[in-house]
Amino acid sequence: MSDVHGVKRVRTTEEAIKARRQREAGKIEEYNKLVTQCHEKVQAQEYSTEALVITTRILESNPDYYTIWNLRRRILINGILKTTDEKRPVFVKELQLFMQLIQINPKSYWLWNHRRWCLETMPDPDWTGELGLVNKMLTMDGRNFHGWDYRRYVVGHLRAIAGSPEKEALIVQQEYDFTTQKINQSFSNYSAWHQRSKLLSEIVADMSTEEKNQVAKDGNQSEES
Repeated sequence: MSDVHGVKRVRTTEEAIKARRQREAGKIEEYNKLVTQCHEKVQAQEYSTEALVITTRILESNPDYYTIWNLRRRILINGILKTTDEKRPVFVKELQLFMQLIQINPKSYWLWNHRRWCLETMPDPDWTGELGLVNKMLTMDGRNFHGWDYRRYVVGHLRAIAGSPEKEALIVQQEYDFTTQKINQSFSNYSAWHQRSKLLSEIVADMSTEEKNQVAKDGNQSEES
């Protein structure tokens, strides 16, 4: 009869809650141990692969732990990057780690910050590939302001290596067209409007009055749609 009246069910629920709390306590204890180990290794200037792995395990649990990101870069700079001539594969692995962790929190400032550091530090970064990546990110979430900020960063580098005013102008036009597309998809996408406003003066700089009027007309149509 105890089963009918739910006594066993209550006991089972209580046991499940207790077991869950024990698991959580164990995870917290392990996490804190890893953080302590990380600090100890850096303080001892032990910039080893083991130290790097410890930071990975911490960041897999908490990708917003900026102190650990700082320590990770310190370990990389004074460890593997100092002892190898093949630096690019190291950064490729870092970029792969980003792709793993960004799924946990796509709006993590510290994740995007680490990716910037990788690209600015690694030899021959693929800026065109980065634009493709951020295109996919903004397809999944067109309002991700970290994604838009990163896009401006990537476009800035693409413009810097364009090689000619004509190629740079093409990049600007393509970026303007991209913002138009995103605004047409969602008029209240303020990040897209912000990006568009930064490009507009360049877009119309060499236009005739008639062409400028057409741009204004197209903008009004976007607002009405």
